[in-house]
Amino acid sequence: MPLDPLLKTFLDQMAAQPTPPIHEMEPDMARAAMAALMALVGPKDVPIGKIENITMPGEAGEILGLPGSTVRVLTTRARATLRQRPWEGG
Repeated sequence: MPLDPLLKTFLDQMAAQPTPPIHEMEPDMARAAMAALMALVGPKDVPIGKIENITMPGEAGEILGLPGSTVRVLTTRARATLRQRPWEGG
């Protein structure tokens, strides 16, 4: 499946930036860069319906190979409602 053209344009623009890739930045710099990016292009005022902190197993153990590392999954209110509907009938 080909990459969405809009997403490809965005990724190409990110790659052309004169900053190091986010995985090469110090954590504080990476957090600031992501916060600035999300302020520009991120979703605005999306109502959150569900928040889950999960661990993700992988070949080398948990994600990043760090015990106890978690991933936060945010589900929009609309999506959370859709997921619950099949069970509403009892």
